[in-house]
Amino acid sequence: MIEIPRNLYCEQCQKETEHMVREDTLEIEYTCTVCNKHEEIVKSFF
Repeated sequence: MIEIPRNLYCEQCQKETEHMVREDTLEIEYTCTVCNKHEEIVKSFF
């Protein structure tokens, strides 16, 4: 699993904040460091 800090737009904070991005072979997880909003994206290979 790869973990990278990245500045992304947060819909809950309504501004650009730092997110912790975790990526593995099946999904990508984004977690806002300000409000802790968590979002998961499942990778599709089809």
